[in-house]
Amino acid sequence: MLLDTASSNGGGAGGFLVLALIGLFYFLPSIVAYQRHNLNSGGVLVVNLLLGWTFLGWIIAFAMAAGGMRREHLGMSAPPQYSPDGKFWWNGREWVPVPPQSLPPGPQ
Repeated sequence: MLLDTASSNGGGAGGFLVLALIGLFYFLPSIVAYQRHNLNSGGVLVVNLLLGWTFLGWIIAFAMAAGGMRREHLGMSAPPQYSPDGKFWWNGREWVPVPPQSLPPGPQ
């Protein structure tokens, strides 16, 4: 009888929403590490997955995500973007001519 009244007033959808929010909060350190392009985002995910159920494990994973090295710190940014004809590359602000000795291989 109790289950019958809970399912008739939409308790299942509310329960799913609560479960989804708990899951989102549980994996928050992993989400933060991925969004910050953290170098050890895989390690954050492992610590979060295996030890996140303990409060201390979740705090450690969050600290790893918030304070870890990012790809930008090591100069590991995306490779340069060349124009379709290969004569210019994008430096982040404008298209710059590529010096002749460093043209990418391909049709000229």
